[in-house]
Amino acid sequence: MSSSRPSSARIFKAIADPPTTSLQRLKGLTTGGLPTFVDVGNSFGAPAIVEDNFINQLFQNGKKVVMMGDDTWTQLFPHHFERSYPYPSFNVKDLHTVDNGCIEHLFPSLYEEDWDVLIAHFLGV
Repeated sequence: MSSSRPSSARIFKAIADPPTTSLQRLKGLTTGGLPTFVDVGNSFGAPAIVEDNFINQLFQNGKKVVMMGDDTWTQLFPHHFERSYPYPSFNVKDLHTVDNGCIEHLFPSLYEEDWDVLIAHFLGV
């Protein structure tokens, strides 16, 4: 997608230093703020993000976002997705369920025209 339609896709590299949890990193990526150690505790039953953030800005501006993968996204942004395919991510011995769910929905979703932004959060890649 980034080769054939460069104005419609972006590839980002994220480097995370251990310890990390999805909540901390997603909060940092979407709000532009620095995650705190308090956020680690919130990873088990994450509250919705109330600070200004990228996903809420998309939602408020009428953009349709589709999400698949780590279920932390739906905890942080409970009513922001046009469609979502969340998969449980806390079983550290299971590196396949989330990724297989992403693969199952990613390629069909690329051919749909009901989204402006597509998020595919793989864990075990």
